[in-house]
Amino acid sequence: MERLIQEIQGLTQRSKDEVELLLVSFNWNKEKFITQYFGDMVKVLRQAGIIDQQLELEEKALKEKEKQKSSLKSLKGKQGKGKLKEILAEKVKDTEEINTKLVKDSDLI
Repeated sequence: MERLIQEIQGLTQRSKDEVELLLVSFNWNKEKFITQYFGDMVKVLRQAGIIDQQLELEEKALKEKEKQKSSLKSLKGKQGKGKLKEILAEKVKDTEEINTKLVKDSDLI
């Protein structure tokens, strides 16, 4: 089994955990997996639940960025440039922290 996982990892460039999920979803049938994976990769990844996890992380990051943009737009006309720069610096720091967390979370997938 370990050899099969390594072989599929080499073909797909996916993590060991992802490969195991994929192979389980194909009852460890290498030929069936390869045929379907390279025929419709998105469908196979979605069926195994891999794409949904990645999309969820990307959607969270996008929603947070939109929220920050909205906050900055509302502040733009109300406050002076100094305060706006201060708030913007805080938002950039928050975004960097979120991106770091997302990278760490995606490594767990």
